[in-house]
Amino acid sequence: DGRLWIGRGWVLPCDVMGCGEALAHYTQCLEQNPESPVAWANRGAVLLAQNNADQALSDLNTALELQPSHPVWLVRRGDALAALGLHE
Repeated sequence: DGRLWIGRGWVLPCDVMGCGEALAHYTQCLEQNPESPVAWANRGAVLLAQNNADQALSDLNTALELQPSHPVWLVRRGDALAALGLHE
């Protein structure tokens, strides 16, 4: 179930399990539940940690489409925009 993968990624974040493994967990979660804004946002955070701001921004935009105005995701989206040199 997708919640298992969210839990594994959350309990074992990038600095513990490595961003590659966390990314794989969130990607698997999204394959099972593409409507999970939490998985999109957390995968976006992992991608941002990997300096992949383009893909992070895409994931965070998807999370915000599914659950608009989430404050943490808005901040992460701002971080991705800043990393790309784009400011709104």
